[in-house]
Amino acid sequence: MGCRSESREGSPVPPPPRDAVAVVHDAAIDAASKPARKVFVTGAGRCGECHGKMYDEWEVSAHAKAASSPLYKAAVAAAKLDLDYTQIRAPLAGAVINKHVEVGDRVQEGQPLMNLIPPSAQLYVTANFKETQLEDLRVGQAAEIRADIYPGTTFRAHVDSLSMGTGAAFALLPPENATGNWVKVVQRVPVKLVLDDPRPADKPLRIGLSVEAVIDVRDTHGPLLASRAQEEREKQLDPP
Repeated sequence: MGCRSESREGSPVPPPPRDAVAVVHDAAIDAASKPARKVFVTGAGRCGECHGKMYDEWEVSAHAKAASSPLYKAAVAAAKLDLDYTQIRAPLAGAVINKHVEVGDRVQEGQPLMNLIPPSAQLYVTANFKETQLEDLRVGQAAEIRADIYPGTTFRAHVDSLSMGTGAAFALLPPENATGNWVKVVQRVPVKLVLDDPRPADKPLRIGLSVEAVIDVRDTHGPLLASRAQEEREKQLDPP
């Protein structure tokens, strides 16, 4: 009486007339080379009774080979990464505004959910100075800021960094002055001003306010572009 082997996936395996162990061996190799496909071979009749123990051994061996294969490890790492994507973590603590999602809503990849505003202590001022005003401007120079929202109040600040380009250079549609009638226009360069502590607790600043900035340019010993903190980080990342 012969035996017939089947896979649990429902696809029939050619019945081995004599050597059933060879079929199990091939299934183990196939399972190790294709971790996504699980193949379990079982026997029937007298052949299953004779080789049932050997079937179990080969089945365990197939799982061991599949678990140690690079494809299996890559699939597990990808699954863990996809699971981590189901949790959206805020990059910083702050206030949520313009929330466009509610509990139970389905979201799509790239869909804007809300805006996260940092606390007032982390806000800074972007002052757009003319390029003709930057000759003596240096990082670290003291500045005074007056906001229209608080008349008569002066905020102390300092120059943190200067942009590597003008505001028009990074615009959505930058001007092309190489063709046609070219008219020289004085460009403006963004300058980052960081507020000094202590800040007035009863006068918090908000994003988008109009301010006037005055910088003391008498001390010209600072760097021209980046802040000292940025230069220290660059030295640590790229040691000599």
